Amino acid sequence: MSAIEERFTHNLHEYERSSENKDIYRCIHPRCNHYHRRAYLVGKAATCPKCKNEFVLTYKQLRNKLPVCDLCTKSPKAEVLRAARDAAFKALNDLPDEFKQELLNKTLE
Repeated sequence: MSAIEERFTHNLHEYERSSENKDIYRCIHPRCNHYHRRAYLVGKAATCPKCKNEFVLTYKQLRNKLPVCDLCTKSPKAEVLRAARDAAFKALNDLPDEFKQELLNKTLE
C-alpha cells in the first residue's frame, strides 16, 4: 500500500463516548484517531451512525453513548419528524412526472 492509500480522510465523524472518560468522544471509523471533548462538539456537524445522514450535535444528544440524529431516536419528536418526512415523500411521489423533472432540473443547477 502506498502512502497515499494509507492516508484516511473524511469530512464528518461518527462519534462514540469514551469508556474511560464520559467527557471525551471519539470517531468510530476504524482508521480515524479523532478525539474531542463534549463541550467542543456541541453545534458541530456529524454523521449519524444509524442512517448515515448529516446532523448537528446538541448537548442532549451528547449525553448518550452513541449520539444519533433526531430521526433515529425513539422520542415522540422523532415520530413527528418521521411522519412529516414520509408525508413529504408521498406528496412528491404524487406529483405529475413533468413537475418532478422540473424540480430535479432546478436542484441540479
